[in-house]
Amino acid sequence: MAMISLDINNTLADCDKGHIEIRCAVDCNQIDNILKVFLKRSDEVVASVLDDGKFCNTDLTNQSGVTVNSLISNVSLSYLNIRKISSSVEPTKDEGPYQCFLEGWNADTGWIAENTSLKMLNIKGNMKYTLCL
Repeated sequence: MAMISLDINNTLADCDKGHIEIRCAVDCNQIDNILKVFLKRSDEVVASVLDDGKFCNTDLTNQSGVTVNSLISNVSLSYLNIRKISSSVEPTKDEGPYQCFLEGWNADTGWIAENTSLKMLNIKGNMKYTLCL
């Protein structure tokens, strides 16, 4: 079973209430301490959160229409969640392959690093969203 998962929710077809939501979720009891959870789009780190709860990417947290939430102090409930409402979505910037990464520590095995497979977020191909612009 994977220690971290990636979920992408794209409701941009609804012009008024549409959004994209990207969530990295940790589901593991083999980790004693999570050191970092981060999300990449292509080769760029979009957002990351450290074990002290600090975000390393402040670009998202300062954007209007963007919500970034996380919890990594409780290993069994840890996540990093990014939500952008339709008015703040930039198709050429936000579209692409996403991947979640986890770095942690286990007293028995030591350093742990895991990542999800790539998932594609397609925005420009969403004709209903294009008609909303």
